[in-house]
Amino acid sequence: MNFKDLNVKVIYLSGPITSRQNGFRDAFKQYETALREQGYYVLNPAEQNTPYYLKGAESEEIWKYFMRESLKMMLDADCILMLPGWEDSKGAQMEYNLAQSLELPVYHSLETMGVWDY
Repeated sequence: MNFKDLNVKVIYLSGPITSRQNGFRDAFKQYETALREQGYYVLNPAEQNTPYYLKGAESEEIWKYFMRESLKMMLDADCILMLPGWEDSKGAQMEYNLAQSLELPVYHSLETMGVWDY
């Protein structure tokens, strides 16, 4: 999908998923809802499902699959919003470092994002 044609800012959510066995989807969904209500298009990696061929696979293989898919998703974003606890997440740290290397804006709270011109 070409998000540039939507005329909206695209935000990728980054935060702990693997380390939070339960409840991570709720945290991601809360941020997604708040941002969508402000008119942003949100890329939420917590909405991905495990493909059938990975059912029963080793947890490391599943993690690698989700990281590859999440990084592809992140590359379509205009900026990254780091969710609380991201510092303790190996995957979120990778996303943060990649965003820094690509000079994508990185925010640590909804308040620091400010208002963008379209």
